Amino acid sequence: MAFCGHVDEYGELIIREEIYSSRTLLRRSTSSSTESPMSQSSPEATTPSVTSRTYSMKCDTDDLSLESWSTMYKETKQSVPSLIFSSHSSSMNYMHNVDKVRRNPKEAYDNWYSAKQRLREKEIVMLKQEQQYGQQQAEMRKRLAQESYEMWLRNKAQVAAIQRYEEAVDVESISEPTSESASSANRATKLVRGKRNVSQDEVRQVVENWRRKKLLELQAQREKKRREMLSKEQEEERRKVLAEAAWKKWISKVSQKPKPVPLNQGIDSLRGTISKLYVNPQRWQDPLKEVTAETAPPKK
Repeated sequence: MAFCGHVDEYGELIIREEIYSSRTLLRRSTSSSTESPMSQSSPEATTPSVTSRTYSMKCDTDDLSLESWSTMYKETKQSVPSLIFSSHSSSMNYMHNVDKVRRNPKEAYDNWYSAKQRLREKEIVMLKQEQQYGQQQAEMRKRLAQESYEMWLRNKAQVAAIQRYEEAVDVESISEPTSESASSANRATKLVRGKRNVSQDEVRQVVENWRRKKLLELQAQREKKRREMLSKEQEEERRKVLAEAAWKKWISKVSQKPKPVPLNQGIDSLRGTISKLYVNPQRWQDPLKEVTAETAPPKK
């Protein structure tokens, strides 16, 4: 089956349908007003037969042209749904979906300009947020640094006060101070008493406790160091004993191990031993060959 067609000079659309059968060629010509079927037999049996139908369609309007294609195929047009995934309506007209969207140029420019402005404003807001975040981080780091510095100053002042207090106590603890040392001790005592209202016995007790604590800490450190050194010496001694035992064991078995084959010995370097191999001077003879030779009949 085949289709062919054309538009004549009067605006009529003629479509021909040809059907090939065994021996006959059938033709049918139809129009919008009349239908005149025609059948024609072909006596030729060698050529394949064809059935042909010709349809002539004419529109009611007189000014029909090739540009009115959608009007002509309004009834026979294939129904294709919309190809847009986000579409909520199902249109049965495919030609309607591919029509060009006509908009006012000024309206299109206004839409583009407004979208551009919104994008620019969004970028400006994001830039401001980033700048504010950077400033907040810098201020926080500055505040933390200032707090750390003030804490260091307080600790430094406290340590200096403790050192001055200990020096004053050491000066007072001397049994027979000289005049200069006595005057300095008195000044230190006055300074200490001016700062804290404590008795001399309490001060000596605190200092004595501190010295006893320091002595205990030093003694514990020395004991810990001594134990570490003793453990290290014991470990070294144990390793020496194990190494000596392994050496003796290897020496006792080294004579039983094969000696390495020296290089640069030619083909002998490929052998697995350096001892001389025994080679029988008499060539080996197969006993089966001798038996077969004796039992074989003599050749003529």
